[in-house]
Amino acid sequence: MKTDIDISLLERVRTIGPVLKANVAEGERLRRLPQESLDALSGSGLLTMLTPASMGGLEVDPVSYASVIEEAVKFDPAAAWTLTNPLLWAFFCSRLPDQGAEELLGEDPRALFAASITPPMKAKPVEGGYRISGDGRFASNCHHANWIAAACLIDDGSALPSQPIWAYIAREDCEILDTWDVLGMRATGSDDIRVDGAFVPAHRVFPFTPEIEFGSRFQGPLYRFTFIGIVATALPAVMLGIARIAIDEAAELAR
Repeated sequence: MKTDIDISLLERVRTIGPVLKANVAEGERLRRLPQESLDALSGSGLLTMLTPASMGGLEVDPVSYASVIEEAVKFDPAAAWTLTNPLLWAFFCSRLPDQGAEELLGEDPRALFAASITPPMKAKPVEGGYRISGDGRFASNCHHANWIAAACLIDDGSALPSQPIWAYIAREDCEILDTWDVLGMRATGSDDIRVDGAFVPAHRVFPFTPEIEFGSRFQGPLYRFTFIGIVATALPAVMLGIARIAIDEAAELAR
């Protein structure tokens, strides 16, 4: 895997940058990313950076991925956040059976994901899959998402420790709770969600275990990154980008 930055990806960000910047105030007002900004990200192809090339994605290296996020922060930190959370859950489709990955990404490699990590929901085993129930917090981009991934614990009635799993739930099976009214990063739309007995087939679930069986479309070196490794590539890039803006503005004031 190459480790030099793909400059052409940075140029894509700079091309759509004026659109992202022009919509910052509107995103703050809406408390979610404006559709025009989302369309710009989608049209640029950047929403497919972690989707495999075999499924129509860009499958970029982690160094370029982090650099693109940091560049996007210059125009809109909330738009840059949209290049982290949703793309990470496209990446984790690599852990699904092939049928699940095809359902989520096969028709549109630009499908948008949201996710709620805590608290874990309950997953009750039923024929063919699970019934998922619970409330989840901070599901960034949930208003625009096609799918929402949720951390779950299997509730099989046994006294043994619960097995953690990740389930991809159809957006229409999730109720969005109006909870994201904050001072910063308002346009990330990180509202809470509620799920009440939604059925998720087994092919849209993967276990959270060290042993990983990668899907046939996810055989490139990118997908050998660990769970923490790819998350640690994406999320700090937003913080570093914001810190760079603060330094630049402080320097400008000092001149």
